[in-house]
Amino acid sequence: DHDQKVAWSDRFERRELRNGWVTDENAGPRVRMAEGAVLIDGSFTKRGRARVFREEIAGNFVSFEAEVTIKAGARARVGVFVSRERSRRGAVEVQNEIAVARHHDGSLQTRLLKRGEDDEPWTDVDIVSWETDQPTVIRLERIGESTKTSFRLLVDGVPVSDGVRVPGIGATTEQLRFGVFVEGEPGRNAEVQIDDVEFIYRDRG
Repeated sequence: DHDQKVAWSDRFERRELRNGWVTDENAGPRVRMAEGAVLIDGSFTKRGRARVFREEIAGNFVSFEAEVTIKAGARARVGVFVSRERSRRGAVEVQNEIAVARHHDGSLQTRLLKRGEDDEPWTDVDIVSWETDQPTVIRLERIGESTKTSFRLLVDGVPVSDGVRVPGIGATTEQLRFGVFVEGEPGRNAEVQIDDVEFIYRDRG
């Protein structure tokens, strides 16, 4: 096994996001830099997600973590995700997605989405809570290799979902997207701060 694991981190101590990050602001809230962190804030103009994410070849992905602070009063679901997506006719089609999120009512939730299951419900998890106004470290890590791959989701170091098999995310050469999303309905608003990101990947040199 000649693969080197490389840890890439971002503390966001700059004025512009850049650095390989991609933003999606179609639903209304904006992504911007503020006070040494990334901020997703504003009102939803339509139902959907605002997000900031990175991409990596699926087979190289090991883990992603971010410190996420949700300001009190946010009327949106906020989460960290890993997904495999396709763009079709300008629309994004999710093939697979695993995510951990905080519903605006305060409940912690997880979800595994497979192709064709867009209305798959979120599952409430009561192992640990994700409070507002508290920097909370969310981590999604991959366990195992190739097609046997599964994921572990952690909130402040506590596993909230473990051994989740995600078909199609294994050793493919397709791109994975991973990052933070804010999801809401028209007129709802949110303010979410993201900092201290660490992404571990395999360098197959």
